[in-house]
Formats: sequence, structure tokens, C-alpha cells
Amino acid sequence: MSAIWLWVILAACILTVAGLALYAHRLWKEVRVRQARAASEVERARVQCLANLDVISRAMLADQVDLVEGVLRACVIIDILDSTLFEREPLKVLPEIREKTAHLHTHQSRSELPARERMKEDRERLNIAGNYRDRIHAAAMELQGMCSGLGVEVKDATSGT
Repeated sequence: MSAIWLWVILAACILTVAGLALYAHRLWKEVRVRQARAASEVERARVQCLANLDVISRAMLADQVDLVEGVLRACVIIDILDSTLFEREPLKVLPEIREKTAHLHTHQSRSELPARERMKEDRERLNIAGNYRDRIHAAAMELQGMCSGLGVEVKDATSGT
């Protein structure tokens, strides 16, 4: 084999390696962009969950929502965010109420209940809410502090602020 062929093969190998290195660099760049987008989406979802918790806790404190329903909704969001939050003393009541009301019907199954059973379950919900009212409000206050401490700002639809 002549020296010219060796130089041609060497040049082809160098060009191939350089091309592959350039391609690998582009792929790594794309991975970094996708990771940044994913992190941004996770942060956006976290902020949205906190904003939802803020709204629910405000509604619970203002008695604008059934307390048991508010507790159940808050539990779902906290499960999404970080279930270790339930270890905070004021929030320990939330899973306790969720457990006590787990047997009660919700959504479509509740609407399919006969009126008598639905009223019985409603009385049970009201009884639980009455027994835990102060602790539920304390948990809602804790959620308010948690949301405001993390910079969550919810716009008031009535005032436009």
C-alpha cells in the first residue's frame, strides 16, 4: 500500500471521528436543553400545586368549601408535592381525616346513592368537620404559611390583583 493511500485513509478516519464528535456534542446540547425544559416544567407544576393549596386553604379558612372536601383535595396535592409534609404537626390531621372518610362515597358514586344514604354520609362528614374544625383550620393556616413562605402569589379574581 502506498503512502498516499495511508494518508487518505488517515484523513478519512480523522474526518469520521471529528464528525462523530460534532454529532455527540449536538446530542449532549439537546440533552441539556431537554433537561432544562423538564426542570422548568417540574418547577411550574410545583408552583401550580402550591397555588392550588393556597386557594384551598383560603377557602377552608373562610368556610367557602366543605372542610372535609378541602382536606381531601389538600391531601391529593400534598401527596403530589411531598408526602413528608404530613409529618408537620399541624398537617398530621389531614391524613387522619382522609382515613376516617375513606369509606364515604364521592363524585359519581355519591350522586348515585339514594337520598337517605347521601344525607347519612353528609351528616357524618359534617360531624367529622365539626369535631376537627380547629385542627383543620390550624392545618389550613400552616398551608397558608407554607405557600406564602415559598413565594406563591395567587391573584384574587374579584379584585384583579
